[in-house]
Amino acid sequence: MKRTCLQKDTSSVKQNSCEFHQAELSFKERIFDLKDNLHVKIFLQMKKSILFFILLGVFTIAGCNLFDDEGGGVKKPKGESGTFTDVRDGNVYKTIKIGDQTWMAENLAYLPEVYPPDEGSEKDGYYSHSFYYVYDFLSSDVELAKETENYKKYGVLYNWNAALTACPAGWHLPSDAEWDILDAELGDYKQSILKANSGWHNDGNGTNSTGFSALPAGSRDYYQGTFYNITSGAFWWSSDDDKDYEFMAWYRDLTYSDVSNLGRAEFYKSNGFSVRCIKD
Repeated sequence: MKRTCLQKDTSSVKQNSCEFHQAELSFKERIFDLKDNLHVKIFLQMKKSILFFILLGVFTIAGCNLFDDEGGGVKKPKGESGTFTDVRDGNVYKTIKIGDQTWMAENLAYLPEVYPPDEGSEKDGYYSHSFYYVYDFLSSDVELAKETENYKKYGVLYNWNAALTACPAGWHLPSDAEWDILDAELGDYKQSILKANSGWHNDGNGTNSTGFSALPAGSRDYYQGTFYNITSGAFWWSSDDDKDYEFMAWYRDLTYSDVSNLGRAEFYKSNGFSVRCIKD
């Protein structure tokens, strides 16, 4: 601690005396004088560490973290995002790059015509006609269908034949192999990182760290001629059918109760599933 020496005159003798003037020292001067003290060094280092973690938390909460946890302790940067405008109807879609693939980050909403759920290609015996559905919409008025909340939020449900040609120019219905590539890119907790962070039944939401923004659009069931699974499941066609059973095709799905696997199965082509287009 700094000392200040004062000289005092007396009638008989001059004497030097040194007094401490701690009250006159600034805070910075005190820290400077104490810097060699081991305890102070530790204290200052702790302050730096605490400040670092406080700032890290602030940036993370503010959404400034450059990384997203993709599950399994693996962190990767988010893919490049963008938008695409479908010139056929003016719909604007968000896009996201995952690995080397660029996907639409929303379900396709192209709707040239619409049918009630009790009408479908299973009735023609060949599954060759195209059918389009909007969840819970029961008539054939396209403009009215486009005004519904389900259309705006979830897009269109297509039978397989309609799905094959529904994507706009420069995009296409993903093959089963292209879905496999996406699956391999994701690592663990595939469902969680693909799902949107709201809208799923029973709090089955995901982290959406991939930006894929999967929503539970449900399906059109060919057997009952009704709609099923909205808020509980998401189903997307692939372009591959079953070579042994011509009336069935492969699809992928997510469910509210699972956080791990991206489901793969085959089902009747006359069912109504969503479409996610992939860039050519």
